Amino acid sequence: MSESLPVELNAGSVHAIDAPDAVTVRGPFHLELSNAGGAVHVHVHLADDLSEAARLKEGNHYVEGGGTVRVPIGTVADGDEVTGHLEVVTGYGAERERIEVTIAPDDGGRDDAGKTGGHDGSQRAGGTAGEDDSTARTVSTSARGTKRGHPMERSTTGMGVRGLANRSLPDVSVPAGGDARERLTFVGLAAVAAAVGVAVILTVGDPVLSFVVAVVVVAAVAAAGWLLLW
Repeated sequence: MSESLPVELNAGSVHAIDAPDAVTVRGPFHLELSNAGGAVHVHVHLADDLSEAARLKEGNHYVEGGGTVRVPIGTVADGDEVTGHLEVVTGYGAERERIEVTIAPDDGGRDDAGKTGGHDGSQRAGGTAGEDDSTARTVSTSARGTKRGHPMERSTTGMGVRGLANRSLPDVSVPAGGDARERLTFVGLAAVAAAVGVAVILTVGDPVLSFVVAVVVVAAVAAAGWLLLW
């Protein structure tokens, strides 16, 4: 059975509201409006954080003289403690009373949730551990297969990768006479080009044409030198 929050109406005067200052509930409860005087209109309102943690289907109620009306109030079970205010208004605003209501988590539900969470956590941990073991075995098997069959792990001499790494490669000697021959060829070509250029200049006798011939000769010698020496 849900908890009851008693509120007495018209006890000392018209539209008077007599209610506790604060209450704590652990689930759905009902507001018990007991009328000690004449008929009265009552408005019930959920304020502050209580509006998020509780549910009120109908806020306006009519209480006959000497009668009692029970107003059910549901709660949202999210496991967190919430404190807000329940407002009771009579006579269309003539009197107003604010009751501090704290909705505390249900101990039984919390314990069950803890047990369920622990069980699920254990299963998840076990499942993760099993997956890790399976992965480790797979990696170990793959490593052994690679060690036995990978071609890079062997050599024709049986030395293995370390032996191949430690072996020194034979030195490759470069003939020293190659550069000398290239230099001699370049000098010969330069001499021939210079002789041809001088002969052309002496034969033509025109300063402008002679300058052009000299530039061409120098460019040809430079290109030949670059090709031979680089």
